[in-house]
Amino acid sequence: CDIFLDTFPTPCGYSALEMIAKGKPVLGIKGKHHNNFIKVRLPELIYKTKEELEKTLLKLKSDKEFYNQIANKQKQITSRLDKSKELASFLMKI
Repeated sequence: CDIFLDTFPTPCGYSALEMIAKGKPVLGIKGKHHNNFIKVRLPELIYKTKEELEKTLLKLKSDKEFYNQIANKQKQITSRLDKSKELASFLMKI
């Protein structure tokens, strides 16, 4: 899996987190529960419409440099979390 499309209207939990930890772009449409996950998501990959999501999906597929930039940002998110306490606490809330 090179790009992960999140579920809607309720975002995925562990599957999406696993992809984020691996540096894979996780794209989703904003739903009512997305605020619970905002700490571990890139805001630029959460969209209001399907058309916005599709535009970025196509860019990620065709532009390797853009893909690598997003992938590196995803990896940075997980490296900022204290893996022993903060991540465990977050996962328990899902």
